[in-house]
Amino acid sequence: EEVPHAARDAKMRIIRVLAFLADRGLAGITPYRADAEGAYLHTCHGRLWQLVPYVAGVALDRERYLHEGWRSAPLSRFLIDLKEASRGIPYFSPRERFSLTRYIRTLVSRIERYEPGLMPRLAPVLAFLEREFLEVHDALPVGFCHGDYHPLNVIWGRRGIRAVIDWEFTGLKAEAYDL
Repeated sequence: EEVPHAARDAKMRIIRVLAFLADRGLAGITPYRADAEGAYLHTCHGRLWQLVPYVAGVALDRERYLHEGWRSAPLSRFLIDLKEASRGIPYFSPRERFSLTRYIRTLVSRIERYEPGLMPRLAPVLAFLEREFLEVHDALPVGFCHGDYHPLNVIWGRRGIRAVIDWEFTGLKAEAYDL
């Protein structure tokens, strides 16, 4: 997998996180591979690469998977196990906590700048968020989260999870974030 040079540090943190979770015995984690010298990122012809193990899976039927109730048990089990396995994870500081409030306000400022015609339609939603949600959300307990957890970021076997992929948004977030 190619890695943009600007993402080197972030990718190394993901590599460490996955190794930490795998060492803790979390099922569904596929750590990246190091070379014979122990390097995880390789430069070839000026481009940066990492070795990603291939995990075979069963294709997810995008029209039906939401109606396949059996998937909820392995998805839930993974989140419970992730919470336990990530206790004491050393790669994040409390100052790095993801703020949904800050994210929404940044998004709204971009919409105001680039698509101001959308603002009247968004106004009732934004008013609700400000009045009923944002303050409560930012007071929720914080924990380590995948950050983009959904059935399409899972490599499925016939009756369960083979691997959870796409950890680019991982970090400290409200514990309920992945739900």
